[in-house]
Amino acid sequence: MIKSKRLLAAFLITIFIIGILLMLPMDYFPYELRLFSAYNYWVDDLIHFCMFTTIFILLYRTFYINIRYLLLTTLTLAVSSEVMQEISTNRSASFGDLRADILGILFGLFITLTVERLSKVNQVEGLDNE
Repeated sequence: MIKSKRLLAAFLITIFIIGILLMLPMDYFPYELRLFSAYNYWVDDLIHFCMFTTIFILLYRTFYINIRYLLLTTLTLAVSSEVMQEISTNRSASFGDLRADILGILFGLFITLTVERLSKVNQVEGLDNE
């Protein structure tokens, strides 16, 4: 079920760090980042997008799992993270964050399928050249 212990460790560390970042009050972040993100709303969306792209790719690379289940798992994680932020007294959930999470998941899917397809093409071309 697990492809590599190193990838599993990387995945668990990433999930741990992202979980902490999602639940920390904004006061814990540097003032410059808070000020920059207050005037540029896209920064928060970009962070969510990158986090869930990373989660999707690491899950795909770590476990032997069907793409449909992987999509369901990461979508559940995205919704859960927004629910936890809403429950938390220090953070708030937003539809924009959820949208960025979902777009990050879809981008991770695009990357994994593209890399997989390119590796298959390279394997076939390598066999044709021999």
